[in-house]
Amino acid sequence: GPFVTVVLLDAAMLASGAVVTESVFAWPGVGSLFTESLAKRDYPVLMAFLMCGAVAVIALNLLSDVAVRALDPRTRGPR
Repeated sequence: GPFVTVVLLDAAMLASGAVVTESVFAWPGVGSLFTESLAKRDYPVLMAFLMCGAVAVIALNLLSDVAVRALDPRTRGPR
């Protein structure tokens, strides 16, 4: 149960780690798009990026709750 929750919640944080990785190794990608938009103050791109990150966190949190409910019989409650 807790393992599934931690893995799925950390999966959403992998996208934010892309910004650091792409900055360090100078790889083109979503992280460099974010840093360039931040430098140019391109607010629509930044808001879209943050909205996608928030939706990913919410969706993976819901998925982890469903997975824990399916795997752990104690969370199903009385029938």
